[in-house]
Amino acid sequence: MKEMEENELIKACIKNDRTAYTQLFNRYAPKMLMVCSRYMSDEDEAKDVLQNGFIKVFKSLKSFKFKGSFEGWLKRIMVNEALGALRQKKKLIFDNNSFHENMEVAEENEELPAYDFTQEELLHALKTLPEAYKAVFNLYCFEKYSHKEIASVLSIKIETSRSRLLRARKLLKEQLFDLATQKSKLNENG
Repeated sequence: MKEMEENELIKACIKNDRTAYTQLFNRYAPKMLMVCSRYMSDEDEAKDVLQNGFIKVFKSLKSFKFKGSFEGWLKRIMVNEALGALRQKKKLIFDNNSFHENMEVAEENEELPAYDFTQEELLHALKTLPEAYKAVFNLYCFEKYSHKEIASVLSIKIETSRSRLLRARKLLKEQLFDLATQKSKLNENG
């Protein structure tokens, strides 16, 4: 069967066309797996979230209004599914009174050595963040949520969202600095 246009594909899925389901999945799964991977600690967890997310997508396709971006609608479902999986596994700690959250984050003036990071290196650095920081970082930087929206979704204070974002950025900067330094030394040595 030839590749269908997006709206035709969605309408065919609504009519339970198995070929359309497969095409829709194959078209969007790689991008959505990247979205899920930004939230989950390992590839298997990300694939589980992707699978569960697509089940929800297929069950709720009738509610898609064909106004706005289908990919945006799909991505929102995947993000919500990832956040739900994190909550369910109790990996996110939503305590507002944590001593560590209220500590001031020092700004580093140390610049990263010039280095082009691969997508895999960046994703690996992101995956190593603590779950609570990773969720805030992803929602703010990739999904363009405001701190108020993040606070609402994660049931935390706005200040906690800001603090976690600062800490996530600091940790990422430290990791990338270390990686760039290692790469520079390898290049110098041969």
